[in-house]
Amino acid sequence: MDAGLAAVLGAVVGAAGTGTAGFLTGWWNARTAQRQSQVQADQARWQLHFEHTRDLREPRRRAYTAFIAQTRLVDRELGRYNTSTEYDLNALHTQIERLDHLGIEVMLEGPDGIVAPAQQVIDLAHKSIRPLRLVARAREDNDSDALAAARNNLASAGQYFAESVREFTHQARTVLSDDGGHY
Repeated sequence: MDAGLAAVLGAVVGAAGTGTAGFLTGWWNARTAQRQSQVQADQARWQLHFEHTRDLREPRRRAYTAFIAQTRLVDRELGRYNTSTEYDLNALHTQIERLDHLGIEVMLEGPDGIVAPAQQVIDLAHKSIRPLRLVARAREDNDSDALAAARNNLASAGQYFAESVREFTHQARTVLSDDGGHY
């Protein structure tokens, strides 16, 4: 092989090697930069999610707290009527209407997982009115058997109501303890 051809061939092989090395280095750097961009984008999304969750926590806490406090007032009215001889249910209706209103706030604040427990509390508060009416009717009729049965029904309604409040409270606590870190 002549020296000129060997020099040209050596130059071509050297240039090809240098070009390939340059290409691979550029490709690797571009891939690394793409990975870094993706990690930064993921971190930015997580940070936004965390801040959004934190910003929702305080309004939710206020709505949930007011709702739970109102359930205590409804429960207190139920207890008062169970032992009373007067059955003007206006105070109970007022407390349940307030619970309805606060329930709307809870449902608006969300999240979706809290809606069903809040609605259950409201529904059971409304359902407690019928047993109270039955107690009043049995007392007016001086029917001790009917009165005992009506009081048992009222006690059951009160227990279901209390259980639904506990479930709501558990769900509210879960929502409020969410730090947004599970994006």
